[in-house]
Amino acid sequence: MATETKPTLPLPDQSSSTAMLSSEPSDTGVASLSYQQRYYLANKEAILARTKKRHKEVYEQDTERRKAYYQSHRNEYRKRYQRYKAEKLLANPTSPKPSREDYRQRKLARTKAWTLANPEKYKAMKKAWADANPDRIKAYDKDKAHKRRSSKMDTSTRKERKAMIDWLESWSMKKSVKCYWCLKKHKPSNCHLDHIAPLSKGGSHTLGNVCIACAECNMHKHSKHPSEWNKEIDQPVLMLESV
Repeated sequence: MATETKPTLPLPDQSSSTAMLSSEPSDTGVASLSYQQRYYLANKEAILARTKKRHKEVYEQDTERRKAYYQSHRNEYRKRYQRYKAEKLLANPTSPKPSREDYRQRKLARTKAWTLANPEKYKAMKKAWADANPDRIKAYDKDKAHKRRSSKMDTSTRKERKAMIDWLESWSMKKSVKCYWCLKKHKPSNCHLDHIAPLSKGGSHTLGNVCIACAECNMHKHSKHPSEWNKEIDQPVLMLESV
């Protein structure tokens, strides 16, 4: 009995399959495209730029619309949130309410995790901020240097430390400042932060115990107590009893 042979299919042309897989259309392919496709290929950069600009405008408009809606419905949002908290408390009456410190620790943990996962982005952001705030960096470095010396006796809070940095930044940007000891005006670059009662004599690194001193007075005063230093300067400074 004769066996029936199945017809074999012709293999596809390699050149045609390669042209189909190619990302760039060939000359014959461009001719077969529609008008819209040919226009897009010829004006791709302009279309993408126009689309990006439009997306940005829509995003800004939507942001403003959301802000305006929130401002006009603020009380409703607050009532809804209060109702949500009440329902959550009824569902879990034994769950402790997170404190402000808990939120702070969570935020620090998230920030630390992001920093470890994106070291290059963190370095770039840190450098950009430092370049945009040089005076703030100088004030921070000065405060940090004094804090290292007074770390064992420093009891200031975060609010007091911020006030110290703000004070350092404020006089560092002036054209001239007056020395606390000689009462002469000097350039900020020729002045130092000086502790009225030296740290080595029990003074604290707080706003009530710091002053602006010119380099000459600061170097001559060194670690002398104000009562001793007053005897050596032309115009003694009236000191508080607590110093």
